[in-house]
Amino acid sequence: MIDEFHHVVEASGERTLNKVGDWLKQQSKRTNIPLVLTGLPHSASVLEINKQFARICPYRFSRASFDWQDSDRRRAFRLFLAQLDAELPFDDWSCLGDTDKARRIYLASDRHLGNLMLLVDPQVCGTGE
Repeated sequence: MIDEFHHVVEASGERTLNKVGDWLKQQSKRTNIPLVLTGLPHSASVLEINKQFARICPYRFSRASFDWQDSDRRRAFRLFLAQLDAELPFDDWSCLGDTDKARRIYLASDRHLGNLMLLVDPQVCGTGE
């Protein structure tokens, strides 16, 4: 797994990205281990530049930013928070998916999943084991 892959893309020109795509393709074929590249949406440009690498990457997923103004995405955000709440190692639920709490979390996290996790991760809060 290569996290923050967008940094490679941002620091590279088309020729370098083509070489990066070739190297990743070779590693995947040599090891027979799937690669997971994560990053901002423009990370996908390596697939646009290196068509051979793109052919061995059939699965691509993206997650839209949280959006409180769109009712479907607000509902999805609240469901995500409720599921997250169920996974936290506490005896009682925090009701993170409640409308008011979810709105506050949305505002405090600035729509970013990483920021949200800093708010609720018990390891970060010092309450984890």
